[in-house]
Amino acid sequence: MGLLNIFKAKKKACNIQWTLRVAEDDTLVEPETFEINLDNFLQDLEMGYIEFIVLAPSEVVNGITFLQVASNNNGYMHVEAGLNEKNSQGRPRILYHDDVSIGECLDMLSAFYRQG
Repeated sequence: MGLLNIFKAKKKACNIQWTLRVAEDDTLVEPETFEINLDNFLQDLEMGYIEFIVLAPSEVVNGITFLQVASNNNGYMHVEAGLNEKNSQGRPRILYHDDVSIGECLDMLSAFYRQG
């Protein structure tokens, strides 16, 4: 879980607003409800009720613009971290992608969020 090391090594950023996006629904994240919303969204993702979750800060955090999670339908979650640079097709360059357990996914998203 090398991605967690990126978040632990850096200083916490200030004044960042966070958005949790699920399909067409954007939710502005409030600190007091983040863990509850994230847990609910991950359960919905695991059950197949939603296709993906994107956690995005209003500013780049440690060079990362978003974390995206999708179910890979074999009991694991597919996580991608997008960099603040574009590939040749104009899409975000992906720093990290891996299939992880739901617990590891929760740890990664929580660690990313705590940076802001």
